[in-house]
Amino acid sequence: MRNTGENGIAETNTDTSSATARVRVSLREIRECTFRALSAHGASHGEAATAARLVVDAELQGLRGIRVVLADLERERWAKEAVCITDSASETQADSRSESTGPIVLGDQGGNRLLRHLPLAAHLAAAEPGRGVYVPGDMSEVACVDAVLIEVAEAVGRPIGLVQVSRGDHSAFRLALADGSLGSGAVQALTEWGGDDLSALTDHDPGADGVWLFVAADADAKTGQNLTWASAHTRRDARACAASEGRLITADAWWALYAASRRYLVSA
Repeated sequence: MRNTGENGIAETNTDTSSATARVRVSLREIRECTFRALSAHGASHGEAATAARLVVDAELQGLRGIRVVLADLERERWAKEAVCITDSASETQADSRSESTGPIVLGDQGGNRLLRHLPLAAHLAAAEPGRGVYVPGDMSEVACVDAVLIEVAEAVGRPIGLVQVSRGDHSAFRLALADGSLGSGAVQALTEWGGDDLSALTDHDPGADGVWLFVAADADAKTGQNLTWASAHTRRDARACAASEGRLITADAWWALYAASRRYLVSA
């Protein structure tokens, strides 16, 4: 069996040693098939490229990146219209020079998409540290966007937090630091991390399923000790290993993604 590197010629190998058939694929295959499948489903070039990068990272960390893509493909095509962004403070503070404190909300256009909306929300949060960005919708696989959280934290030199809201309750917390490490755990860890930075959550909680993202106003904000941490070194090791050995993917998921990617060749 020949393994393929990230930039090598793609070759798929079947592992029949377990009851559930799996195939070994290169990172390049995962990235290119994801890009083509989402492009054929209406995503722009930039959106599909960003999503493909996040899916590769998710698979490297043992997450369900490909399953997230397949779930997306079962929904309506990606809208060609730009994402609707609403600044809740714009009307009340239109004639004021005071700093905006209300949340920024990404509009629900037939259902917000994890792979489209959360990367945008993370960058919006970075633009105004201390404010919250809210993305409504059921997004259970938020860990699949860890890579963009780390990128934002490294770029702005401040922690960025993500809170998943499920049935009106803050159910999970993820925190990326500027050194490339990432913590995850119960939302109770929020109490250890700068009260003022959480005002967007406590004062403007919509009480519905969705995701909050916010960058700490203080670069030295407490990071909390009740989180499970993954270091930048651990993530680099996972990528180095996969680059030389590829990744084992459940066969049915892989062939479903591969079939969807072929639509790219005939889509308008």
